[in-house]
Amino acid sequence: MTESEPRPTAELVEAGRQGSAEFARLRHWQGDLALLVDRDLPRPAVGGRCSYPARVIGDADLEMLAMALEGVWLVTLGEVSAGMRLLDESGAAVVGGEIRDVDAHLTACCYLILACERARDYGRTARWCEYVGEARRCPSLVGR
Repeated sequence: MTESEPRPTAELVEAGRQGSAEFARLRHWQGDLALLVDRDLPRPAVGGRCSYPARVIGDADLEMLAMALEGVWLVTLGEVSAGMRLLDESGAAVVGGEIRDVDAHLTACCYLILACERARDYGRTARWCEYVGEARRCPSLVGR
């Protein structure tokens, strides 16, 4: 663990011991649902809550997707710089073809678009919308 990584809670450490893909996906969907339903929930998807379980099981697609979700949450909570750093890393994985699962690839793009809108970075929003349009027309862009 690097200094920049959050210290895992006891709950996450236990999940890591279990090495459960289902737990990692559950954490992701809890954060995703909370983002869509109620922004006032207390940090459901930040601090490694979503990405740490995915990292433990070695699911790179889910880890990048969770990192993008954590980035959106940070932007939503007003921590724009920290959120955009995570989103930049996830975005690099998207464009670099590191996310092989089509759903994870395009969902990460949606998180990037949402975060850019919330940060009022409309130029960046437009560029990601163009990328998604190209990816839709040219499936070879996804998971190269």
